[in-house]
Amino acid sequence: MRKRLLLLCILLTLSLVGYKSYRHYYKNSKRPDVSVAGFVDMADGLGRQSVEIIQTLKKKFDVHFQNTRDTYYKDVPKKLHKTLKKRNRPQGKVVIYEDTIMQLEEPLIKTFSKTYEKQVRIAYSMFETSKLSPVFVERLHKYFDAIVVPDPYHVKAYKDSGVTLPIFVIPLGLNLDPFFSTQLKKKPNSPFVFANFSSCEDRKNFPLLVKAFANAFGNRSDVSLLINARRGFDTEIAAVKKVIAEENLTNVTFNINKVSKDVYLENFKSIDCYVSLSKGEGFSIQPREAMALGVPCIVSDNTAQSTICKSQLVKSVASNIIESPIYELFKEDDFGNNYNVDLEEATNALLDVYNNYERYLKLSKEARTWCSKYRFESLEKQYFTLVKPRKIVFGTEDNITENQITTTSKELIEKYKSIYPKLKITCEHTAY
Repeated sequence: MRKRLLLLCILLTLSLVGYKSYRHYYKNSKRPDVSVAGFVDMADGLGRQSVEIIQTLKKKFDVHFQNTRDTYYKDVPKKLHKTLKKRNRPQGKVVIYEDTIMQLEEPLIKTFSKTYEKQVRIAYSMFETSKLSPVFVERLHKYFDAIVVPDPYHVKAYKDSGVTLPIFVIPLGLNLDPFFSTQLKKKPNSPFVFANFSSCEDRKNFPLLVKAFANAFGNRSDVSLLINARRGFDTEIAAVKKVIAEENLTNVTFNINKVSKDVYLENFKSIDCYVSLSKGEGFSIQPREAMALGVPCIVSDNTAQSTICKSQLVKSVASNIIESPIYELFKEDDFGNNYNVDLEEATNALLDVYNNYERYLKLSKEARTWCSKYRFESLEKQYFTLVKPRKIVFGTEDNITENQITTTSKELIEKYKSIYPKLKITCEHTAY
């Protein structure tokens, strides 16, 4: 009897060890459904993308994270730490690249150092000007099978730049929960606060914003301007400080300070009007965050930011002054055009919102409703389709819905078919 019990214990122990070994092997050697390649920095717009798409895709898929540069875990939900740290896995059947192609090529080389015969590689990409440089076009064709952009503006700009890959539009999903759980803006502060919380670089147009503010309000104590940039280039920081000094402004606060998510939210809650006079935007997150709080916005009407202006829920400023883009790290490349605003029109926009604030506040509820379509909850099925479509249609356009992908690319169809052999494929007009 004792021998039988001992044998049974040994068998149970071996079975448990074998099961755990199998689970470890399975989890670490089995190819995930999808790899998200990027970096993590929750205080940076681009640095949030990988975290937030992983959080969404994990609802349905086995997700692997591959870092492209330094990763910071501050403000990252704890339940995602394991996924973000467990990188020593095979690459997924689908790879979604969330970093910028403007960096040096090394992150791309590192990400795609191993070749998988059965794999779909997708670049989630955006840019702020009318043109991609030939170097970036070459990188897209070299490393990817398809491109997803957050705004329709990019489709023409990318094609005009020479991109021939299929281009799909899926808006950038945003975690707006902290903003939606806050009461809508009801009344102005005293002093009244205009603000911008983006990065301090040429296209963000901070010197012109300060000049417009000075023209509109001078050094009045009952109106202030808060600029809290998460980072900045020395030349642009100096340009902003120079304007503040020349105008003798004591009602302008200018900081370069990367803040936590809680402070970030409190900053938005403390202001009366968010101002983005940017010369070019790939999507424009912060006006949408302000709108989610019911905070009135002033927005320049250009590039992807024009989508916000078309809502007619913000004060739109014409942006027709063509300029050559300035990128500190890519001074020799041709990026087409940026689009500036007229100083007088910017001044008048600040005065209009200030003098007619109640009228703009009445748009707050509608503005929040408009922003809700950018929440991941509203977009997740399109992202799910990107990873595993139920159906692919060979057609005359590139489009993605909650159920299917329609594409002009036979090559992309074959890529998806290689990883999903039973995938249903149809054709709009003729046999595929």
